[in-house]
Amino acid sequence: MVIRWPDGASVLQDDEALRRLSQLARSDEYQLRSVFSPGELVAFDNRRILHGRGPFSEATGRRVLRGAYVDHDEVYSRLRVLTRRHEIARMSAVAEPNPVTQNPVREEAR
Repeated sequence: MVIRWPDGASVLQDDEALRRLSQLARSDEYQLRSVFSPGELVAFDNRRILHGRGPFSEATGRRVLRGAYVDHDEVYSRLRVLTRRHEIARMSAVAEPNPVTQNPVREEAR
């Protein structure tokens, strides 16, 4: 394992890198702690965030966690398809003449 810092000056390798990563992950500066209520949803990208949980006591309540996994390619593909459909529908609506506004019927012509 190698950690390269954005400044390009620092490089940590193997055991040293793992120790430093562990220090950073356990540091309060880089942690966000939350208490969730029943029914709340938490979503995050497993490839972008290091996550964990604290200890749990059965005396304080029941914990139920459910995991769901979504393939990124499937989400982005669906987004592209829906965006394309929306753009085509919008272009079609603009291109088609509206008979009510394009050809108004005059009272005197009746």
